[in-house]
Amino acid sequence: MKQAELRAEPIRREKAKEHARDTKERKKVEKRLKVSDLETVQSEYPNLDYFKSDEIQDILNGRIVGKKACHAWSEDGKLVVYNARVEKLRIA
Repeated sequence: MKQAELRAEPIRREKAKEHARDTKERKKVEKRLKVSDLETVQSEYPNLDYFKSDEIQDILNGRIVGKKACHAWSEDGKLVVYNARVEKLRIA
């Protein structure tokens, strides 16, 4: 049992590092979106998938009330997916 746990530990640590990198990059893009427009972000991050750019623009303009949403969240190192409908929008 102990050896199996020891073999699994590096894998767990690598997944935690990867999650931290992804979270850091996502926060960086979110912060950039708050201070600039979508076209600027697309030029700065060309490797991101923009096939739903109209939906992204709706979110940035606050026109998403009543639409369905799917949100992926990390809880205890596991990816959990939430499905919802946007009831109201609070812009900070």
